[in-house]
Amino acid sequence: KAPSEHLPGADFANEDMTEADLEGTCLEGANLEGVIFERAKLAEANLKSARLNRTKCSEADLKSADLSNAFLEDAILQEACLDGATLHEAELLRTALFKTSLVSAKLTSAKITGAGLVAANLSNAVLDWAVITDVAFKAAILV
Repeated sequence: KAPSEHLPGADFANEDMTEADLEGTCLEGANLEGVIFERAKLAEANLKSARLNRTKCSEADLKSADLSNAFLEDAILQEACLDGATLHEAELLRTALFKTSLVSAKLTSAKITGAGLVAANLSNAVLDWAVITDVAFKAAILV
């Protein structure tokens, strides 16, 4: 991939992007529904307003990625790294966050409904004005 590639509004629905290197890529408004991002590199990617419904991010690197206004319905993030990521006004509906790291992530005004945070690390995460309903926190780190 070219450095800082721009693919706004791209449609990659249901693609297998295992081990893809999309670090720093602009995928603003992209349709990423059902995509498999196993061990994918998405650090510092622009995923603003992206549709990540039913996406599987296993061991994916989303460090410092911008997921502002992104939609993550029925998504699975297992052992993913979202340290320092921005999820401002993101919608996480029935999203599974299993052993996912969100250290210092910014979830301001995010809507988190029916999600499962099992052994997730939210140390120093910013949750100001976030709406959190019907969320299962099991062995999650919140300080």
